[in-house]
Amino acid sequence: MFDLNPISLTHLKTLTDDNGIIQHSVYSVPNRKTGYCIDDNARALIVMAAYYEQYEDISVIDLIKIYSGFLYYAQREDGKFSDFMSYNRLFLSEESSRDSFGRAVWAAGYFSLVNFTDKSVSFVGEEIFKRALNDDNLSTIDSPRALSFIVMGIYYYLQKHPAQELYESILKKCADKVADCYKNCADEEWQWFENIVAYSNGRIPQAMYLAYDITGEKNYLDIAENSLNFLSKLMIKNGKLYVIGNNGWCVKGKEPALFDQQPVDAACMVDVYATAFQITGKNIYKNLMNLSFDWFLGKNILNQPLYNSITGGCYDGLHEEGVNLNQGAESLISYIMAGLTVNSISALDSKVTAGRDNLLRKFKEETVSA
Repeated sequence: MFDLNPISLTHLKTLTDDNGIIQHSVYSVPNRKTGYCIDDNARALIVMAAYYEQYEDISVIDLIKIYSGFLYYAQREDGKFSDFMSYNRLFLSEESSRDSFGRAVWAAGYFSLVNFTDKSVSFVGEEIFKRALNDDNLSTIDSPRALSFIVMGIYYYLQKHPAQELYESILKKCADKVADCYKNCADEEWQWFENIVAYSNGRIPQAMYLAYDITGEKNYLDIAENSLNFLSKLMIKNGKLYVIGNNGWCVKGKEPALFDQQPVDAACMVDVYATAFQITGKNIYKNLMNLSFDWFLGKNILNQPLYNSITGGCYDGLHEEGVNLNQGAESLISYIMAGLTVNSISALDSKVTAGRDNLLRKFKEETVSA
């Protein structure tokens, strides 16, 4: 596998114990006071399954078993999930948010498709996936973001288990709900699913591209293209990715917040552009994928890198006063996910490769001199 982007698992292993991945860090040291959550363990399961696929590295099987074991333990008999576990392994929330539920379904669906040497490993993903997707659980979910995570989980499940009418039907129902959100909110100037552009934005058009790939319904493709074009106009400025800051987000009729920019949202943009490129074949999306990844390497509003080549971690975000030097799980996993995505596309010209190498070399020199 050609490694365009450095992917170190050192900090991931630092944050992971035999129970799961710890949410936050104090600089590069795990902050055990913050415990564990469904979101981070679901994301970690996705990236390690993808890492295993790309590198066929059996050494990560133990990590995969830890993260999948966390989700399995957190899932209740009704298919929902308890959430936020303290360091002494007590659940602090009886039920997860709908977004967290969706991410867990996404992780289970993706994890279930991977062809592990030990076939039984992926069976856990199938069990979690099937138990979660019942009518009672799905009937209460109306958030376009949570619905999109579910669509993604079903999409990946169907790659290994094609032509399953039950799950194709659930995917379509979820995609239709997302499409309804778009129709009820979008107008000529505002082509989005809600009256606010908030977090994990790229996942919603990404899910619509994937729903189109499964169903062939052009309406899904049109919504994906229109909403991604709208998102790109908000976030691509002066040849850089300007992640919408969570200090105010972007409310309809107002300008996007510039800070605090989060790695998870940059990773979402890398992934949606990669998916758009794969579905449509338009090279502009591949270029925007590269541009979005370079946000991690210093092509951002502060011209500061977030990837730390010494620890293998990723800083937690860009504030107006500078980089947040903590290196938590969400940020780290987002960097790894984005790097794996770009590596999987891999059709990058030498100019892009050289430019990224220069960014990394400059960062390493500055780190050593400091």
